[in-house]
Amino acid sequence: MKKLNSCSDLIGMDYVPAADGENNKIDCIWLVYRVLDLLKVPTPEFNWKWYDGDDRLIFRSLLQWGKRTTSPYIDGDVLLLPDDNWAFAVVWEGGFLHIHPTTKKTAWSPLEMTGKCLAFRCSRLNGN
Repeated sequence: MKKLNSCSDLIGMDYVPAADGENNKIDCIWLVYRVLDLLKVPTPEFNWKWYDGDDRLIFRSLLQWGKRTTSPYIDGDVLLLPDDNWAFAVVWEGGFLHIHPTTKKTAWSPLEMTGKCLAFRCSRLNGN
């Protein structure tokens, strides 16, 4: 995988399910992992079962890693956007990085556009 110097290097990557950023292709879970890695935020162990769409498993994993927050604004806060299943996204630079539903590419959007979502903050970001 090419070396990423900034989260902005992820913008415009094509969406491909289960792609980890190799060859300029990524999915929403790996997008979050790549951003958190660049921000030096610890992540839970990657779990391929998240792709099965088991909401309880995903929520349980995120709650072990951090806490729910009602005001996502810190770079690295993880968002679960309502979609057919849940779509992962991550707060960065006053907005959020996500897979745009129309273009199927990684995009940055203002936080106001998240709508109703679930948000989680790593315990380390809380100062714990």
